[in-house]
Amino acid sequence: VPDMTDAEKARFKAEARVILASKYLDGIRHFGGLPIVDHAFKGEDQIEEGRSTIEKTVNFAVSLLDEVIAEPNLPWNLPDNEIATYGIKGVSEDGKQVFLYNKTSFEAGEPMVVVAGDVTKYNDGNESTRMFLPFANEFTTEVKEANGIVGTLDYTVLPANAGIVKADSIISIGDSEDSAIFGQRGYINASKIVNNEELSTDFVLYVDGDIVNGINNAVVSTSNRVNVYTTDGVLVKKNVKAANAKDGLKKGVYIIGKDKVLVK
Repeated sequence: VPDMTDAEKARFKAEARVILASKYLDGIRHFGGLPIVDHAFKGEDQIEEGRSTIEKTVNFAVSLLDEVIAEPNLPWNLPDNEIATYGIKGVSEDGKQVFLYNKTSFEAGEPMVVVAGDVTKYNDGNESTRMFLPFANEFTTEVKEANGIVGTLDYTVLPANAGIVKADSIISIGDSEDSAIFGQRGYINASKIVNNEELSTDFVLYVDGDIVNGINNAVVSTSNRVNVYTTDGVLVKKNVKAANAKDGLKKGVYIIGKDKVLVK
């Protein structure tokens, strides 16, 4: 990648190792020892290595994480404006929108929606959203629900018309009886969403279809979060609510979202 710095490359490699280690640890839970793949294979390579022992597989996953810990270019945390966690506030009367609100405190096992990155740069409806179960100082073996978001602690066969977060969209499984997801994930049961007008709306999912019968082809709205720039391109505020974008700005002309705005 010609326009990427060495520090950025090192960070992305470290992030990839975290994902690889997590997939190995997930696999160990379900299958035990796994084949260890520690390099890229060529088409003509003969692969004769079979499954390793559980101990060797765990040690390999841990070694990946040790490499990540030793990487100075991987930040230990992300700024608040680069990652946000949400709960469900409610659904519009026509069933076309799911309203989310910022939520930062969760019980052990409580599912959430996490959005990472600068969502304002996505204008084509491909912003990626996923549901997670948070790590906590305490743990639970109880499946939790959070106003329509249902957590899964283990491999779970989904009920008909459940909405799941997959890749870059929220989709409905329809009436399928064989759809399932792994543990430590979640799905949406729209019939259990209760509107709470006392909460703010911080993020909106637009739904194409009848939300009561399933969620499909969702598009993420980013119109309520914007970046603020000076007219010469200097970033002043990042990923702030549009309603509060002018707060604290000095007099002058700014680019707020896609609009040129005069602050008096």
